Amino acid sequence: MEEKLVQSLKSFDYRQNRYKIDYSVAIWHSPKEIDFHILSNRIRSSDRLVSLDNHHYVIIFDYTSAESGIQAVNNFLEHYKSTFLSEPLFYSVANSSQFESIHMMVPELLLQLNQTIENNQMFICDEL
Repeated sequence: MEEKLVQSLKSFDYRQNRYKIDYSVAIWHSPKEIDFHILSNRIRSSDRLVSLDNHHYVIIFDYTSAESGIQAVNNFLEHYKSTFLSEPLFYSVANSSQFESIHMMVPELLLQLNQTIENNQMFICDEL
């Protein structure tokens, strides 16, 4: 899973290093299998939705600062809420400006996601 995520971020990382174009990454875990692709029309055409496996998805929000990345995640959560009702969801978010490379960002994203799952700090649609 980690390698697939790194591969998905390489073109964004290149542009960030060369042109200073920041991006945000949100990794999502759902205990139940859900089809995030139903929500793919809810992200901008410059963003990318990547399925890592049946329970993990990544959305790369292109051209976002740390603040606008959080706003993009919140907007996506609203659509998730209206589509999947009360299905639980765990997630972690990071912005490229916070890390020197994707090889530092990806392990941190996965660590944060695992900690969120272990601490049972899920997003439940009724709480949004």
